[in-house]
Amino acid sequence: PPSPSYAVLAVLGAQSSGKSTLLNAAFHAALPVLGPAAPRARTTAGVWLAVAAGAAGGSVLLLDVEGTDGKDRGEGKRGFAGATALFAL
Repeated sequence: PPSPSYAVLAVLGAQSSGKSTLLNAAFHAALPVLGPAAPRARTTAGVWLAVAAGAAGGSVLLLDVEGTDGKDRGEGKRGFAGATALFAL
């Protein structure tokens, strides 16, 4: 049988920069986002996965990665940001 067809798309960037909103708008994903009145805070913790329909019957695996500049993680933040970036590659 033919191999399943899929693509992987990861979005990395600053905290509260609209990464989840972009994925929701472009792929009709249902990732949680901040409301317009909410303070700048972390919504995505770690890496979230969503699956969207792709071209020609394939799928797109969407990786929504936690913001890289959040101060919530403390001293180990650089290590976590590097690990999630490497995972997304």
